[in-house]
Amino acid sequence: MKKINIKFLFRKKNKIGNLDEVGAWPVNYLRDWEIMVLAFAVGLIALSIFSWRIYLGNKIAGGYFVPEINSADVSTKIVDLSRLKKDLSILDSKQEQFIKLKTNQPKLVDPSL
Repeated sequence: MKKINIKFLFRKKNKIGNLDEVGAWPVNYLRDWEIMVLAFAVGLIALSIFSWRIYLGNKIAGGYFVPEINSADVSTKIVDLSRLKKDLSILDSKQEQFIKLKTNQPKLVDPSL
């Protein structure tokens, strides 16, 4: 079995090129791209973990645990029939007024005349 030397993989390669062609020396494009891709990958993974925590923690997907609803905690509201009848009469009167306005629309006078 062939042994892999890990130090050899990460060792910086020193190459001296033509200094007249390069504007900024030393330029190592491979190293720069590796840093950018690694930073992007780490950022993407961190953003994914953060968004997954929000998705689960903010009860968008039901939260971590689904809460149990006890029947004793459920409150019931009683409808007041007299108040409901008053509201219905108000709505009926508003509907009648709307129908009157719709059938007998006021004539608009042109102000430029």
